[in-house]
Amino acid sequence: VAEAVLDDVRTRVDALRAAGTTPGLGTILVGDDGASAGYVRKKHETCESVGMVSHHIQVEADDPVEALDEAVA
Repeated sequence: VAEAVLDDVRTRVDALRAAGTTPGLGTILVGDDGASAGYVRKKHETCESVGMVSHHIQVEADDPVEALDEAVA
């Protein structure tokens, strides 16, 4: 089932790219939780496998909230 979904996403991504739009995913990870980092890493790998771009922002857990604001601005 998962591969069928990914095939469908690939087809849609290809169509969007052909029309001049590159879809993507942005993630923000606050802190250094290993499970969360693994989840985010897998999402970025999946994006690459279907032709999407992905961007990741890492913010330390003890950074002030302004650091998060700055990272996403």
